[in-house]
Amino acid sequence: CLIEIESKKPLYTNFKDTISEGEIVNFEELVETDESEKVLEEIKNICLRSNKNLTLEKLKKIQLVTEKDLNQLEEFLVNEIPSINNFIKKMKKEKNGIGLFIRKLIGIERDSVLEIFSDFLNQKIYSQKQIQFITEIINYFTQNGDMDIERIYEQPFNEIATSPEDLFKESDLDKICMLIQLVKERANAN
Repeated sequence: CLIEIESKKPLYTNFKDTISEGEIVNFEELVETDESEKVLEEIKNICLRSNKNLTLEKLKKIQLVTEKDLNQLEEFLVNEIPSINNFIKKMKKEKNGIGLFIRKLIGIERDSVLEIFSDFLNQKIYSQKQIQFITEIINYFTQNGDMDIERIYEQPFNEIATSPEDLFKESDLDKICMLIQLVKERANAN
């Protein structure tokens, strides 16, 4: 038997329980957020399963897309899930276009990002820390499909160097920023 037979003295505490101001929660927003997550997951799954959609391939490979490509992609998604027409329009506004919206869901092919940043991976020119920094940029793009330039001052980048200026000369840093912007722009119509 694991129960102790002898009794112990009671332990008394003196806690004060305080109740702060309540907060009104909008139930409709909670439901909308939950439904949005489900729709995003459904869109992501459709995009990842679709091997024959040329616009999706262009987005994953950081190739130039046209307005016609993006319109066909939107049409494809609405045909797959007819009820998402308004959701797609909302995401296009919030995420700076359907190309970036979709790319953020599905990511980018690693080889495509490697190709764009290949000059910075030359071990004869750049140090191990510089290459590690660029590799983190490549990893971020591969997983997230997009990256804002300001991100290079945040984690995990600031774990490699306090600031990118500590690692790269100004001309290299300008080129890195230009390449980050190029990858971002390739998701929009040209």
